[in-house]
Amino acid sequence: MKITLSSLKLRQPIERLAIRSTELSLYLAEVEIEGERHIVCEDGGKPLRTVNLVNMREKFVDLDIREMVLVQESAYDEMIGQPPREGSNRMEVPLETFPSWLN
Repeated sequence: MKITLSSLKLRQPIERLAIRSTELSLYLAEVEIEGERHIVCEDGGKPLRTVNLVNMREKFVDLDIREMVLVQESAYDEMIGQPPREGSNRMEVPLETFPSWLN
């Protein structure tokens, strides 16, 4: 499901913001609201993307976000011809949410 960044202001609080590191210096955002996950898009419908983590975080500074994480999955095993691992090589790193004085 998609949701625009501008419409997120009407859907607060946001339970979880997952910033996904998909390639070298490419970040996408996914939010969880009322148990549903949404890909964050620009008003034109294209997925919101930035080339650095700081820029992506700045897009959400005015929103009430309860949890924020950086998510990365490595394709390293695939790239070197190894068989797929059991489970996942997904890594989630907690990010500090914005202090109220920053808004």
